Amino acid sequence: MRPPRAYSFRLNLPHAPRRAAGAAALLFALLACALPFALARAAVAAPPADYAALEPVRAGALYLRLGASGTRVLALQHALAAAGESTPVNSAFDTATWLAVRRFQGAAAVGVDGVVGPRTIGALDRVLG
Repeated sequence: MRPPRAYSFRLNLPHAPRRAAGAAALLFALLACALPFALARAAVAAPPADYAALEPVRAGALYLRLGASGTRVLALQHALAAAGESTPVNSAFDTATWLAVRRFQGAAAVGVDGVVGPRTIGALDRVLG
């Protein structure tokens, strides 16, 4: 009777290239699915007429958060709608607007926190031209 091995190590080289090819194919498939959405977001849309009301937010003097209301929130909602996000236009930064902001922030690869500041406005600037 043979004694048991102290260790077992097997290098399976023929499978390594197939795994790498599979990972590359998966990455390619994911990029192919995401590319149309990225291109659709990169399409330049016209900024809304009241977009200038967001200047204090762009400068960092004011941040728009859940619970805010007024003309700046209305301008934000118009800008989000022009950028392709579905949000109610009611001049109140409610839960639906907060979710639209978070979706936009995630798609624009800025910090996803639901607060609109200079980085989020900068991303809106890039999308809206």
